[in-house]
Amino acid sequence: MTVTNTGVVAGKKTIMAFAGESGSRGSLWGLQKVELAPGASATLRFADATGWCPLCTVDERGMRAVRAGTHVVRFGGHGGDVADQDERAFASATVHVKGVTVPRPL
Repeated sequence: MTVTNTGVVAGKKTIMAFAGESGSRGSLWGLQKVELAPGASATLRFADATGWCPLCTVDERGMRAVRAGTHVVRFGGHGGDVADQDERAFASATVHVKGVTVPRPL
């Protein structure tokens, strides 16, 4: 994602990434700090090299998978609570999953 300092002074911000079922706040799965001069932009990439899956849930057998349903991935600087921030201060995407991915043990 690209973030831009639209203000007139330099600023620092921590951008947090959340993922979860639609209607929930979600779980924090990534964060990056950025410092920008006025008018400057930076491209942030959120990825997890450990194999952790931000949209996965774990069932009673300990199997991890992305399950059918509506999931939301949200990025912002206010704990993922979109009610408390200007609509320009966050980005989100809705993901509709129709089936279950191949379950994997934890």
